[in-house]
Amino acid sequence: MLTLSLCLLIAQVAATPLAQGQPAERPAVVVEVVDPFWIPLPGIEILVRREDRPEPVARARTSKSGTAEFLLSPGARYSIEARHPGFKNGRVKSFRTVSALSDQATARVQIRLALSGKAIEIQ
Repeated sequence: MLTLSLCLLIAQVAATPLAQGQPAERPAVVVEVVDPFWIPLPGIEILVRREDRPEPVARARTSKSGTAEFLLSPGARYSIEARHPGFKNGRVKSFRTVSALSDQATARVQIRLALSGKAIEIQ
């Protein structure tokens, strides 16, 4: 079962994943991907799409801590998809970024991925 936790307060910035060497702006969205036992998953591919565009506007892989950070434009509707072999795709179907009172606001999204195969019980 996919569990999504979503808290939205978004900074006013352009849509791109954060990379080393960029100015130290606060990310608009931090995505954390966890397994069925709530353990953070590194190396998971994250795609961010605007609802009005079929192609991703940003993509990244989760870090060792299971997170990826994105800068997104305010006022647009987005979806976030997490995918990796061995897991069912996890998705936040739709959310809208809003202008925050402070430009230091960061939204946090958690996606819990389910295993894609049959579970084996060991006794």
